[in-house]
Amino acid sequence: MKARLLLILLLLPATSVTATPEEARKHFEEGMRLLAAKERGRALEELKRAIELDEQYLEAHREYQDHVLEESRNNRQALIAEYRRRLEAHPDSPAFHYLLGRLLEGRERESELRRSVELDPSFCDGHMELAALYRVKNR
Repeated sequence: MKARLLLILLLLPATSVTATPEEARKHFEEGMRLLAAKERGRALEELKRAIELDEQYLEAHREYQDHVLEESRNNRQALIAEYRRRLEAHPDSPAFHYLLGRLLEGRERESELRRSVELDPSFCDGHMELAALYRVKNR
């Protein structure tokens, strides 16, 4: 009986964590709806909220990055600083090396993208971004 109660207590936090991606998805979808309605400010808030709820939500990160940069190229340095902080918090995360790499240029970009696939050879997003970089370099 005690073992069963302990198992239930151990599983409770996992249950509340699994609810977060669904909530994150709702914020992401609302952000995309707002972008389509040309309400970029509110959309970016929704995308940011999705990321806060599920830090590994790559699609939300990509949309957030793309639209922050689309709003103004002057935002690049602040965005790079934000993603450097995220990477410092998660240095072994292929996703954060990839996300930072998307924002960088030259050798630094290549280095971050290569690190993402070194950390996880099956990380498709890193491979795709690296392939796109090499395709452009070879033109």
